[in-house]
Amino acid sequence: MISGGCPGSGSSRIVDSLITFILMVILFFTPLAGGTENGISVWIVHTLVFILLLLWIFDTIRRRKICLVRTPLDYPILFFTLLSITSALFSVSPGKSFLTLLNFFDYIVLYYLVVNKVRIRDRKQINLIAYTIVIAGSLVALFGLIKYLGSSANILGFTYYNPNPLGAYLAMVIPVTLVMMMLTPDLGKKILIGYGICMMMIAFILTLSRGGWFSFLCALLLMAYLYYRKSRSLSGKTLVSSAFIVGISLLSITVLGFTNVKHEIVAINKVRIESVSGRMPIWKGTFDIIRTYPLLGSGPGTFPLLFEEYIRKYVGGLRDKYAHSEYLQTVAEWGVFSLLIIFWIQALFFLAAFKMYDQAHTHFSQYLRIGIIGSMTAISIHSLAEFALHPMANAILCVVLGAVAINNH
Repeated sequence: MISGGCPGSGSSRIVDSLITFILMVILFFTPLAGGTENGISVWIVHTLVFILLLLWIFDTIRRRKICLVRTPLDYPILFFTLLSITSALFSVSPGKSFLTLLNFFDYIVLYYLVVNKVRIRDRKQINLIAYTIVIAGSLVALFGLIKYLGSSANILGFTYYNPNPLGAYLAMVIPVTLVMMMLTPDLGKKILIGYGICMMMIAFILTLSRGGWFSFLCALLLMAYLYYRKSRSLSGKTLVSSAFIVGISLLSITVLGFTNVKHEIVAINKVRIESVSGRMPIWKGTFDIIRTYPLLGSGPGTFPLLFEEYIRKYVGGLRDKYAHSEYLQTVAEWGVFSLLIIFWIQALFFLAAFKMYDQAHTHFSQYLRIGIIGSMTAISIHSLAEFALHPMANAILCVVLGAVAINNH
C-alpha cells in the first residue's frame, strides 16, 4: 500500500535502531573524511546506503505491506531521475555518468528513508541525529583550527580539497546547532553546544569563503525573522547566548586570523578566482558547453572531462575542475530542463517547510524547522557561485535536513 502516512506500530524497533545508527555513522563519517568527494570514502558511503536499503526492504517484507509516505517532492524527483538516466545514456562518457548516478541513487534512498523512518515527533530519534550533526561539525571545526594553527596556511580548509565547500558545510550545520542550543533545557549542554558554535563560527570565517559569509548572513536574517514572527520578542537568554558566542568568536578571530580576514574583505573588488568577476571566465566556458549540449547536457559527472576543451582557454592554472556554480554545472551536465526541475524542487520544499513551520504544534518541531530552513537557505544561495554540494558530506546533510523539515509523521 502506498499512502500519505505510515503507521509506526508494525515497524521493528531493532531495524529502526539500526537504520538510525547507520544514518548517524554516515552523517559523522562523511565530513571528517574530507567531505567524501572521491576515493575509498565514497564507496564506504555507497556500502552503508546499500545496507540501509536492505534493512528497509527486510522490514517491508517482514510487515508484508508496502507503505511509503508521500512528499511534495515526489514528482520533481521522479522527473529528475528519468532525466538523469536519459542524460547518462547519451553522455559523452556513459561509464562516468552512471558512476556519478550512484551518488544520486544514494541521495534518493536517504531522502525517502528519512521521510519514512525518521519521525519528527520522536524527539529522542531527532536528537540523536541532530547531535550527531552538531558533534561532527564541531570536530571538523576543531581539527581544522588545529591544522590551521600548526601550519603557515592563511586559510582554513581541514581535509576538504577546497575551503569553500567546507564553508558551505559549516553554514548548514551552524543554524541547526543554534536551535539545538535554544531547545535544550540543560545548562551544561547549552555551554558545550555554545563552545561548538564558537569553534564552528571561527573556522567558518577563517575559510575566507565570501560566498559562504553572504549566504550564512541571509540565513541568519531569515531565521531571526521566523523566530520573531512566532515569539514576537527575543528572550534574555537568547540575547545573552548570542552576544556571548559573537563576542568569543570575534575575539578569537582577532587573535587567530584578523589579518587574513581583513585582507579578504578588502579584496572583495579584486579580480580573483574566488570573486564573482574571477569566476566569469569559467562560467563563460560553461555556457559554451551548454550551447553544445543544450537538451540533455554532456552527461552527469562529465564536466571535468570537458574542462580542458571548453574552460582552460579562459582560465590558467585552475586546480579544481568545477563550474563554481552548482546551477550552471548541473545545466551543463544534465541539460536545460534540469534547472527548471531544481527550481521546482526548491519552491516546493520551501513552501512545504514554511507551511509545516506555521502548523507546528510544539516549540521543538517549530524551532528545528527554523534551523533547517536557515541551513537550506544558506546552501541554496552559496550554490549560485560555488560547487557547494559536490562533496557527498554536504549533499547528504542537505538531503537529510530537507527530509526532516518536510516530515510530518
